[in-house]
Amino acid sequence: MKVVWDPEAQQQLNAILEAIAKENPAAAMDWLDELDALLQNAAAFPESGRMAPGRNDPSVCEIIHGDYLVAYLVNRKRIEVLTIWHGARKPPGRGLAGVVEDE
Repeated sequence: MKVVWDPEAQQQLNAILEAIAKENPAAAMDWLDELDALLQNAAAFPESGRMAPGRNDPSVCEIIHGDYLVAYLVNRKRIEVLTIWHGARKPPGRGLAGVVEDE
């Protein structure tokens, strides 16, 4: 299974990395490497993440990476990262509402 990113989730990731890199560029790269490892594990074991709270849909899962939550959609051939946000903030509505399964 492969990992793909929703374009808005990719923008969210870039903003997070930029914020971390302002303080410590090496930490930003380490954080990204750790996130990639978590997502590769999720791709290998797609239902290893918890079901997204408030959703009665086992195809939408979450993993936690430090202070951040990453929501992803499990499809037959891939996991799609829908959104990523800081746990102290309200979860974004976009990315989790209107999830559509692909082919």
